Amino acid sequence: MFSISDILKKIPYNKRREWKLPVDPITFVSIAFVIVIMAVFFREIFIVSLLLIGVLAISISTQALNQVPINLELVLFTCIVTGMAYGSKAGAILGLVAVLLHYAGSLKISDSALIIIPGVVLAGYVAGFLAGTNVAVTGFIIVLAYDLIVYSCLILFFGRNPVRAIFNGGTDILFNLFLFRHIAPTLMRVIA
Repeated sequence: MFSISDILKKIPYNKRREWKLPVDPITFVSIAFVIVIMAVFFREIFIVSLLLIGVLAISISTQALNQVPINLELVLFTCIVTGMAYGSKAGAILGLVAVLLHYAGSLKISDSALIIIPGVVLAGYVAGFLAGTNVAVTGFIIVLAYDLIVYSCLILFFGRNPVRAIFNGGTDILFNLFLFRHIAPTLMRVIA
């Protein structure tokens, strides 16, 4: 059977299939500064800018938990809410920016980025077509579809441990369920 992991085995990386990114703390401060400047000059994206800073902060702080298969991230939440508030193009672009910030903040990128990056961009894009619907329900359905597709691909094509992947996907679903149920409706009223 065709396996992307077989192809990627020819590229040197550590045991966890990750490549360390050459990013230092000054880069993080610079990224946060640019986001804050964007927020000051473009008031309509102030809340979205704060979400991007949250993406970066969570990515950095979860470095301490890198052995625990818990998926606490704001990437999907950010791109879906942005897509529903500002349209498909904004959701897709912000999804790409958020996932790249997530990788920069965690100082690593893995072979799973081949499926995660397009998945996040697609989630933000699709959310734009569903503007006007209930953000809590729509957001949760998009997250559920994303996690089912991405984690199935990671297990089938990338050889990931199924138990770890299911636990990781499950925590992502639960975290986003909380975000979409309790935070997204108020956030949409503020930014839309």
